[in-house]
Amino acid sequence: MHGWRARIGYINPGVYLYSKEWDLVMPDGIVWAITTLGVPKMTPEELGKAAQKALEAGQALASREVDIIIIGGTPVLTNLGYDQSKQMAKAIQDSTGVKTVLSLDDIMNSFKKLDAKKINMATPYQPHVNAQHQKIYEERGGFKVVNASGLAIERNVEITNQASDASYRFAMKAFRKNPEADVTWIGCPAWPVLANVSAIEKDTGKPVVTDVTASLYCALSTLGIRGPIKGYGKLLEML
Repeated sequence: MHGWRARIGYINPGVYLYSKEWDLVMPDGIVWAITTLGVPKMTPEELGKAAQKALEAGQALASREVDIIIIGGTPVLTNLGYDQSKQMAKAIQDSTGVKTVLSLDDIMNSFKKLDAKKINMATPYQPHVNAQHQKIYEERGGFKVVNASGLAIERNVEITNQASDASYRFAMKAFRKNPEADVTWIGCPAWPVLANVSAIEKDTGKPVVTDVTASLYCALSTLGIRGPIKGYGKLLEML
């Protein structure tokens, strides 16, 4: 049976293009069940439309008997607002009976697990999207964002089309601006990131959090599934 240990439901904002790098970190018996909100580009209008589809997406995941639902796509959540996003998660959980969490909370909980206070952000997002993230991380999480670098990409397909080494090069450039950061967060699971995490941690001497590693760590911890996952960052090695 697929997902005999756990099925993790994930609401993805854009059209999901299968990437083998997600499989790199998946323990045996764990599977992702992914549905999408069809966001073509990260404008306030498109992100707002996506939020309206989340309840239906959560119900679709529940029909596949997932054990937990993660609302991914942090730009959708920051555009909606933190309080409204929490209400959306509650509505999905109340409707489906399946524990539902925000990827935003997964990320902030991962920062706390790593005892990080100062955050270096390296994302493909536009400045206003990064600013929304920074506000929530600082006002809701109590962190200090010491650098918020972004590639200023609007169309999701352009994120997916980034070269395999792009996240490494950009994260290193961002880190060098403020090397006192405790952790580097590389936003968005749509570009190749996981294969670069180990090298970034080695070269910066600081841990890295990605949307995928944060969501996987928090999902497995919540479901009581233990066992370190090595080679993809300090966070997953702490399972």
